[in-house]
Amino acid sequence: MDILNLLQLTVLSISENEHDILIQVETNTPTYSLPSLWVRYEPLQAE
Repeated sequence: MDILNLLQLTVLSISENEHDILIQVETNTPTYSLPSLWVRYEPLQAE
């Protein structure tokens, strides 16, 4: 049963207790990450 009805996710399991509902999912599409960008920070110098 696909309770979320989202095409890019597959529901792995659904569990619930008195206060919570836990839905575990996985993506159907590859995930991407961007390379780290290093930014040099220099505080402004008082003139």
